[in-house]
Amino acid sequence: MNEPTARQSQLNELSATGESSQPRTRGIPVQVVVRFRPRVFEEDQTAFCILPNGKSVESVDGTYCFDFSRAFAEAASQEQVFEHVGKPVVVDVLNGYNGTVLAYGQTSSGKTYSMYGPESLATENVSLELHGIVPRAAQ
Repeated sequence: MNEPTARQSQLNELSATGESSQPRTRGIPVQVVVRFRPRVFEEDQTAFCILPNGKSVESVDGTYCFDFSRAFAEAASQEQVFEHVGKPVVVDVLNGYNGTVLAYGQTSSGKTYSMYGPESLATENVSLELHGIVPRAAQ
């Protein structure tokens, strides 16, 4: 029977201890962030509010509470979102690690705006402060 290589032994030890064999740049390899968009005209009231810790979101009636890595209110700027979400991923990618920013949500929830900025970004000269994660990451 073949003796395991040093790398195989190291991986076996890591598997036994539950530690990852991949280096980590931050303590949390996956973060879940929520961003609320401003209400549109047809919406009567706010359904959720962000708690003071900036990480928990609770339904207005108190029935539901959800915890996230970070919660951004309607007033959050594109820059604030990029600094917390996009920039760390860009830095990791430039250091040779894989990185992904995934926008998920229902139709008209603000995914495209958060990732790219206003629809007019491609056809008009839009202020840099309105650029989303992707154009900021490409700069």
